[in-house]
Amino acid sequence: MKVIIVAHNQLKLVQMEIEALRLLAGIEERDLIIVDNASQDGLRQWLEERPGINYLVCDEGRENYSTILNYAKTEFVTDEDILLLDPCYMILPESIEEMQRLLYSDSTIGAVVPKVIQKGSETAPSYTEAISRIQAGQIAAGMNLQKLELTAGCVLLKYAMLEKVGTFDEKIALAENVMWDYCVRGIKLQYRLFECGGAFFYQIAEKRTADEDDEWALSDRQILKEKWNMNYFNSVPNAGLLSYITDPKDAPIRVLEIGCDCGANLLWVKNRYPNAELYGVEINPSAAEIADCIAKVTVGNIEERQMDFGGVAFDYIVFGDVLEHLRDPEGTLTYCKGFLKGDGSILASIPNLMHVSVVRGLINGNFTYEDRGLLDRTHIHFFTYKEILSMLLRTELEAEEIRMTSNGVSSEDREFVGRLMELSEITDENLFFAYQFQVQAKAKRVE
Repeated sequence: MKVIIVAHNQLKLVQMEIEALRLLAGIEERDLIIVDNASQDGLRQWLEERPGINYLVCDEGRENYSTILNYAKTEFVTDEDILLLDPCYMILPESIEEMQRLLYSDSTIGAVVPKVIQKGSETAPSYTEAISRIQAGQIAAGMNLQKLELTAGCVLLKYAMLEKVGTFDEKIALAENVMWDYCVRGIKLQYRLFECGGAFFYQIAEKRTADEDDEWALSDRQILKEKWNMNYFNSVPNAGLLSYITDPKDAPIRVLEIGCDCGANLLWVKNRYPNAELYGVEINPSAAEIADCIAKVTVGNIEERQMDFGGVAFDYIVFGDVLEHLRDPEGTLTYCKGFLKGDGSILASIPNLMHVSVVRGLINGNFTYEDRGLLDRTHIHFFTYKEILSMLLRTELEAEEIRMTSNGVSSEDREFVGRLMELSEITDENLFFAYQFQVQAKAKRVE
């Protein structure tokens, strides 16, 4: 295994990382590849004094992450696995061994990341405390979780996947975007990606950023959008909405997601319910191809009402931020209700148009569409709490529970909402603070 560490003005962290790798994993200098990405803190001079370490220097300015990885791999790596490290992530005892065990437990696993302990967290407030608690067995291992995307800061890549996927796309600059692209390419080749529940790294500092990062981020987004034909690149499941699923872990539940995108929600279910049968409907063929590695995915428009699931009835049908994008959300709910089991549930997350940020903008004459958020330019229906209840009533669904999510409430928000409530019939101020509503509903019971 070779370890590639890319650093920009992080000399002290690089020194700590090298020592930790030696002490905790027995990794010698000849297995390290240190890349000085235009540092000005003496890293180059320090590396030049250590002939046992392989290193590269970007002395004409910062290079993009993909170019660095390709060059380092060509120069120093033959037929070995690669551990990619950001210097702000510190190794903890047994972490690399646990990651390697998982990586080689199945030929279809192509890459693995550890769980990350944040500096100052209750789990371990300091790096030395984290080492002590790991060695004392005080930090329990979790589940191995299959993922759609892996954190760019500490990734163990299997040589077989590196060979099959090929070089990193040098049109993409930032580490997180380079890794997202590489993960998707691996998934499309039937590789699986995992977070190792028994391996831990410690994030000892914030990731280093630079002035050009904002410009690179915009460029990366446009390149990825054109390359993959997707506006959003979501790998984060809506865990709050999915927490309505409370069946026993071995239950053979059947779950259908409408607008499943790349499959983040379905993968959350798969990780926790290994016996689940998973289905998806997705209008974007590029996203559906990724999700199809997780579930049985149909490419199509749910509003055309031509779905055939082979007579399968579902325990749960999920609409994760989908209804607001539909021309006929009520008709779609009624149609999908026909695929539910008798006691099955509709689960839906729905943005709240009455959120304080929208109301504040509206009374000042602003209702400006954006790329994401409550006023996403692709939203064609808008909902408030009362309108959600009305929609459920008209579609003969009964709300079992409705939760509210918040993105934070400031003192100015509370003062503003206080004045609004003097004019409104609303008696619950939380209806102005709810960013989204998470709904669990069932078909109305026939008496």
